[in-house]
Amino acid sequence: MKYVLGSALLLLAVSAPAYGQGISGEAIYPTPASVPMLPHYAPSSPAMIELSGTYTDFFPSVFLTYDNAVARGNAGNAQPQKTVVEAARANRAEKKPKAVASFEQDAHGNAVLVKK
Repeated sequence: MKYVLGSALLLLAVSAPAYGQGISGEAIYPTPASVPMLPHYAPSSPAMIELSGTYTDFFPSVFLTYDNAVARGNAGNAQPQKTVVEAARANRAEKKPKAVASFEQDAHGNAVLVKK
């Protein structure tokens, strides 16, 4: 009987939340922690982005009709795709631009940006 009663009390103690057990953070540190919390609701006025210029200043770079766009997409899909090996070889053969700046160490051991 003592075994069953002890098991039941242990089960209740383990299943109760920490604040219900009396061993909480407030008992150890009586001052509440100042942790910034996110609000539980969305802001009513979202942040606005300031734009300059007028509507006429915007010119789309390319405008295609629907039929032309579909034809261009189908033409792009009709081209044979490169294998992984062919793409890697083309990438390796492509000339890469050289770096125009680098970091070098001065007499004191500090990193200094040097333009070439």
